[in-house]
Amino acid sequence: MPTEFTSLDDLSIGLNELSESGEKDLFYSPVSDGTTIIAVQYDQGVILGADSQTSRGRQLVSTKTRFKLARLHERIFCGTSGRCADSKAVLEVIKNRLHLKGIIEDSAPRVRVAAHIASKLCYEHRNNLETSLIIGGWDPVEGPQVYAIPIGGMMTQLPVAAGGSGSTYIYGYIDSMYKPGMSREECIRFVSNCVSLAMSRDSGSGGVIRLVAIDKDEANRMVLAGDEIPKFYQG
Repeated sequence: MPTEFTSLDDLSIGLNELSESGEKDLFYSPVSDGTTIIAVQYDQGVILGADSQTSRGRQLVSTKTRFKLARLHERIFCGTSGRCADSKAVLEVIKNRLHLKGIIEDSAPRVRVAAHIASKLCYEHRNNLETSLIIGGWDPVEGPQVYAIPIGGMMTQLPVAAGGSGSTYIYGYIDSMYKPGMSREECIRFVSNCVSLAMSRDSGSGGVIRLVAIDKDEANRMVLAGDEIPKFYQG
């Protein structure tokens, strides 16, 4: 059965044992998310988007149906990029700690708390982990929030954040097209366009576009596939 991590110390111990036995390279075969993830905040909520392709290096596509937007709590989601195993381990620890915190405090956890947990984990295990995260969500204390946590664990709150290999192709588009005060529909269109543009240029991004729209009432998942994906000139 797969190992369930309650602490990343267990992961570090396992990596050290593999390193001593000379099998660490085998454990860390390059299965990664050649990814595009993005999140944007608007007045009432947050929109997150991602592609769905997972690859081994740049030559082999492992799957085009991966879910890269993980639910951490009812109104908190996380976009992941980097090594799949590292991302999954970090997500499991964050979800477990948020669940326990919710039970102890008898209230919904805050988005900032989820981001702090993720930042601390990524920083403390920065020598073993290769994953970056974007956490977005809504809570009754601070409302909608977006946090970017790149490799190394630094945490930054931003109105819009992008990550993964595909993000390098769309920063110019983000800078020119993002504007404060966009509506929910405008943010959905903006995020969809960003992911589509990245998928058309980045060989590590592809598949379908997955979206999550979060506000005080619900977290709504959406999928854009085929002709629903925005099309742009590809010269």
